[in-house]
Amino acid sequence: MLIYAPFQPGIEGDTNRCTQQKVLVDSLNQNFILFYQMNINVLLDDVVSILPDGCVEILFYCNPNKPFACIDGSVLKNENINFYNEYEYFGVRILPDQAIKIIDLPLSEIINKRISLEEIDPKYTFLIEKICEAKTFQKRVDIFTSFFLNNEKNEMIHPFIEYAIKKIYSTKGNISIDKIVEDVGYSNRHLRKKFNELVGMSPKFFCQVVRFQYALHLISKNKNCKIWDIIDEAGYYDQAHFIKEFKKFHIVTPIKYRNNLS
Repeated sequence: MLIYAPFQPGIEGDTNRCTQQKVLVDSLNQNFILFYQMNINVLLDDVVSILPDGCVEILFYCNPNKPFACIDGSVLKNENINFYNEYEYFGVRILPDQAIKIIDLPLSEIINKRISLEEIDPKYTFLIEKICEAKTFQKRVDIFTSFFLNNEKNEMIHPFIEYAIKKIYSTKGNISIDKIVEDVGYSNRHLRKKFNELVGMSPKFFCQVVRFQYALHLISKNKNCKIWDIIDEAGYYDQAHFIKEFKKFHIVTPIKYRNNLS
């Protein structure tokens, strides 16, 4: 069972844009990679809203004449991005504990940024060409998965950081940093320093992102949900706490977001 499955309603919520998606589960480490594909056949008059999720997103622009790929670190608040007409997009969303193992730089260097994939390492040029040449969604998934398995970094993520991330997942963000510090046996300062470096945000902020994503998922799958049920299940203190934290990562209140669901 997946313990953290971040949701981007701006992409996944519109089936006219997101034509396919697939979740790849690493049963040994309880990690997954989400693959999706979008065909943009008409000019978009609006932008797509991207919400904080702590993940790394790799987006391939599959135009045979101008193949390109970029890597996006997690945004820290709601951001809008444009998609171009006549491109087919293949996207890969990677959880932070998995991204640390395959991205050749600390996630702190790409947080809230978009960087050309080839800028990180020229080895990605071959991957971009193969992904963009592939004719089917499944073929692109297979190419990326094979590349990912063959290029995973030898050095392991610090065990106490991996433990902290997974503990935050499993508690839906409802765990104190002092409790994690107690469990891992490192100082609060050391945990925060390494977490910021490797994940790109503080452990407290990441807890808030995971809790927000869980609440977002609960609202999105049931538009008739009662707000107090969300508050209780997601672990917010009260309505004021819920609204304040939701608006920190979104531009609307949770009630307005729920009411805007189609």
